[in-house]
This record gives sequence, structure tokens and C-alpha cells, in this order.
Amino acid sequence: MGMRHAGPHSPFYTPWLEEWQAANMPGLQWSVMAAVCDSTRMQVLEDGRAYGWFSRDALAEMCNVKPASVGAAVKALRRRGFLKEKTKAHRGHCAEYWIMPGHPWPRAGKGGTKRAQGRGAPGTESPALKAALTGRTE
Repeated sequence: MGMRHAGPHSPFYTPWLEEWQAANMPGLQWSVMAAVCDSTRMQVLEDGRAYGWFSRDALAEMCNVKPASVGAAVKALRRRGFLKEKTKAHRGHCAEYWIMPGHPWPRAGKGGTKRAQGRGAPGTESPALKAALTGRTE
């Protein structure tokens, strides 16, 4: 994939990234994981559990695929154990997914929840997400 930057100040925590690489995931599954780990969508709880969300329609548009293809990628990621549904999508709200259940993010510190550390302002797409979706690094 070409992205090597990983760790607690990156959207891709190294143990997660290594497990994804070992799984030989297809490109759309990588894009889904990149989207759900993007700084504008990922929350890390104090105990290290992480969850994120994304719009299937928006991700489908970014990847130039149909929403059903994104749904199939999510289903495959759930079977692999990389995502677990936290809440279902409803009334215009995105579904939320636990990310890498059983593989916590490094401790986020005190204060409840915390946005994933060290990335862009809310409402912007991170360079890592753009690279994962396009297959290019900047």
C-alpha cells in the first residue's frame, strides 16, 4: 500500500496495520478501514477501545463504487473481526463500528473520550485517508 507511518499519532496503529497487511485485504477494504480510522470520525475511549463511523454513500462516491460494494466490504471486515457494529445507521446517522475489537489503541489518557491524536481539524479529510482512497501518497 505504501503507507508506513503508523503509531499512536497516526490513524494506523502499528499492530492494527500489521494485522491488516497480513490479511491481504482488497483495496476497498483498506479504504473502509482508512475511512473509519480517519481523525474526523474516530473516537478513542479512555480504556483504549476505538470506534468510528462513515457514510456508505460518501465513501462509495470517494472510491467510485456503489454503496452496495462498500456494504460488502464492511461485511467482509466484520467477518475478519476488524470491525464490529456498535450502532446501526438510522434517520440520517451513520452506523458506528468498533475498530479492531480486542486490540486497544494506546491509552488515550484521562477525560473520557478523545479524538484520535495528532491529525487534521474536524470536517477535513486527513492526508492518510486521501492516500488510502486514491492509492497515492502526497
